[in-house]
Amino acid sequence: MTLYLKDATYIDWKTLAFTSTHLAVSSGDDGSIQFLDALPPEGDLGANERILDCRKRLVTRAFGCGHHHIYSALARGMPAGSLTV
Repeated sequence: MTLYLKDATYIDWKTLAFTSTHLAVSSGDDGSIQFLDALPPEGDLGANERILDCRKRLVTRAFGCGHHHIYSALARGMPAGSLTV
């Protein structure tokens, strides 16, 4: 699946340089970001491809981490002995 970002302002997280461009974002473990001079015509898009208008939007790589130990948040106030298996 490829997501096309039209008229985005890309911020390079290493240099903080701003670039006005179109982007192609590929999904998956080996996903990538490609800078494009032009977007493909809407008639040539695949079933899982779409174009988002990102005019007046800033785009950068994600810094989020979805890894969380929710049990530690739910175990607050429990006595230590009840946490053993």
